Amino acid sequence: MECFINRALRKSNPPNIGGTLAVIRETTPLLSQIKDDTERNLYIQKLSQDLKVPEHIIRAELSSAGRPADEPPGQAAGTPSSRNRAEELLLQVMLLYPDLIPRVRQTQILADLKEPELKRVALCLVSCSTPTGPWRSTP
Repeated sequence: MECFINRALRKSNPPNIGGTLAVIRETTPLLSQIKDDTERNLYIQKLSQDLKVPEHIIRAELSSAGRPADEPPGQAAGTPSSRNRAEELLLQVMLLYPDLIPRVRQTQILADLKEPELKRVALCLVSCSTPTGPWRSTP
């Protein structure tokens, strides 16, 4: 999640309102999928500090995106149970076995992902696992 937030911050221009809004709208779908309330709240706090906006703005976006910030994720539309299971499994493999990410990159399977949120996370993992990226796997 931190990699995803950092990527969103780099590609947008947070000092202006449009950039801040873009980052919030890009990250809230993933924030809403975090099941652990404490973990989700910590990421909301981090995003709030990084963007220099009050937390209630991010929570309002979470609410307008389909569920209140404190509603259990299993009740929201578009939860993992309604997603393509194969795509979720691919992401799990990438997270559990980062050494396989270069092979995933080579197969170009990410172009076939249908779920936009999962595709963004997968692309973030690939970009963060490059030799020059911050999340390089070590042998």
